[in-house]
Amino acid sequence: MNDSLGNIRRLFERHLESLTIKTAMHPSEFVAEMLPLVTPISSVTVSLHGNSVRFTTADEDVIVEYVPAIRSMFRAICAALSAWAAQHGAGSCSPYGGCYEFYFDDGNGITRMRLDFTNTTSMQEFRIDVQERRHNLDPIKKV
Repeated sequence: MNDSLGNIRRLFERHLESLTIKTAMHPSEFVAEMLPLVTPISSVTVSLHGNSVRFTTADEDVIVEYVPAIRSMFRAICAALSAWAAQHGAGSCSPYGGCYEFYFDDGNGITRMRLDFTNTTSMQEFRIDVQERRHNLDPIKKV
């Protein structure tokens, strides 16, 4: 399994585990940890099917079975992704779905990402695609 996709899957598991021990990671913290993991793989789709989550990249397709609490967690993550996009360049975003571009700064550069998601009672899915990556330039030297 690709390291980045495996790390995204493990992040889901850690977040779900934190819900069961009442020290829940806030969905916005989840998003902040997940976005740097998307950059090296260029694109990831994560979708909910019953109690299973499907993680898909260009090279891999992994389905993991979870507990029923995954649905409420997944919906909160989709809403947090919408809020992140709104705060980082997309403007107004619906928590129920849409397609938005936003920027993510990991300290080494800025990445323009595209979020396409659905967060309704009947369907929960998100796809994040890296659109453009700009590395930080060396600082300008004063003469």
